[in-house]
Amino acid sequence: MTQRKRGLALLLAFLLFAALLTACQPTPKEDLVVNRGDSAQPSGGAQPSGGVAPDAVPTADLLSIPQKLTLTEQPQKNVIVSIDAPVLLARDAAYPIIEVLPYDTLHDAELINRLLQSVCPGGTVYEAWERTKAEVEEQLKAALSYHGQSGSVVDKDVLESTFIPMFEEEYQTAPEEAVKIKHDVASGFESGQYYFVERPDGGTARLQFRYGNSVDFMATERRVFYDESFIQEGDPPLAEPEITKEEAIRIGDEFLHNLGIECTALVRVEKGFSLYNYERQESVYLLSYVRKIGEAYSLDWGRVIGWTTPYAPLSTLGAPWQPEGVYLAVGSDGVIYAACDGLSRTSQVLEEESALCDFERITDRIVEQLGFQFAGRTIDGNGNPIMNNLQVSNIELIYALVCQKDHVDIGVYIPVWEITYYWNDDPVRQQLYLSALDGGTVEPRMTWKDLLNWAEQMAKEEALEALPGAEEGS
Repeated sequence: MTQRKRGLALLLAFLLFAALLTACQPTPKEDLVVNRGDSAQPSGGAQPSGGVAPDAVPTADLLSIPQKLTLTEQPQKNVIVSIDAPVLLARDAAYPIIEVLPYDTLHDAELINRLLQSVCPGGTVYEAWERTKAEVEEQLKAALSYHGQSGSVVDKDVLESTFIPMFEEEYQTAPEEAVKIKHDVASGFESGQYYFVERPDGGTARLQFRYGNSVDFMATERRVFYDESFIQEGDPPLAEPEITKEEAIRIGDEFLHNLGIECTALVRVEKGFSLYNYERQESVYLLSYVRKIGEAYSLDWGRVIGWTTPYAPLSTLGAPWQPEGVYLAVGSDGVIYAACDGLSRTSQVLEEESALCDFERITDRIVEQLGFQFAGRTIDGNGNPIMNNLQVSNIELIYALVCQKDHVDIGVYIPVWEITYYWNDDPVRQQLYLSALDGGTVEPRMTWKDLLNWAEQMAKEEALEALPGAEEGS
């Protein structure tokens, strides 16, 4: 599992915890999503086109927005919001609003063939076959011999309690030889499934389609990647990759150019390593790409990994599908891992130059929303009353993908304010997202389906609390 995927798992786990807290929070003084439409779905939030607050100012006046914001306010009796943050944006640029449609990676044979030609020329695609005894035995022996010697990313206890018994059971029924069934790329693929690719050198690569506009490629089956932060004290230091950073970027850029997709703006390069059968392999460069619109970048998952403290997914505007991004591992053999998520293509430009909400309103909304989200956090793990101190460290104008009103299968990229903050002494950064069009709360990290699921969960919790005998002051 990559760090990015690990972060997604953490996010979803803690969202569940947060949903349980929502029923205990006070109601805000006004609708948190300004200019809400009449749709019952989360997509009925800030209108991407024309839904502008009365106090909005044109983007040509962005020079009036302060370069730094400093203030301290107490919106709730147990919440203090302190802001000491730069305000980052392209002050002389227009902020267009664009409509996008999802790629159909399941049925785009040309895209998949271009992918295979770039990373596995001459490879043959097969249905996923049942692993042979020899393949299972290789992984079982590696698991049995593992003593925590590499990477510090493998939980030895889980390996011994869960995976080794699973491998032993699998070995008993595994065939001696694999039954390989070729798969015709032109026939399409199934969402949630993976497929093997037999390389010309005899190795096995893997294609995976987690949903309709994603595709993952792994040059070697069961090979996973981690960034340098996973190396812990006492581990061997990370060796330098065999290629230069500049060469890795050239390879990554060329790979995306050959794919012909629009998500090609490089936002981060990290050193990392691969792990195969619990042993550290070669050092690599990990490249993260997002979409760039004008002078601003879209949501970068790498900036929100580790988000762990309470959050209330309220009646917000969510995404039509998973956030768009590409994550590559590049080594001496080129691109050896590629995760392409939420791929989309531009359908039309809805507005060449959007009008943004007055920044004073945005300032008010930051304080109000953080106060509302954390007001329900009244005690610590020991039952002692706490004061929630929220320190805002960065405010930046970026792009986020949200649903088109009443059309959840259509995406719209709108400018949003990404507010980065810290809670009490927790060193993990967190984010709040406000529409730059009207100040409404948006949640680009979650799809509208996720938001509906959380809304149902919160409704159930509220119903339980309303039952006779329910504990008060939860």
